[in-house]
Amino acid sequence: MVPVPIRCRIPDILHSIGKSQAWLADRTGLSKQRISDYVNLRRIPSLPIAYLIASVLKVNIEDLHVWEWQQE
Repeated sequence: MVPVPIRCRIPDILHSIGKSQAWLADRTGLSKQRISDYVNLRRIPSLPIAYLIASVLKVNIEDLHVWEWQQE
């Protein structure tokens, strides 16, 4: 079994701190489109990028998504 992200929590986290996806893009140096792709699960961030986003948001990497265990 492997963990699979089923929902991105970045919008929830941003809302709770009163910030936008554009703010996150500026703080991380990532494009707004890349942040949007992550939020909409069109792309899954690599470990270094997830670490960067989590650091900016001051959360654990695991908190960026809701995870579900699925068969390989």
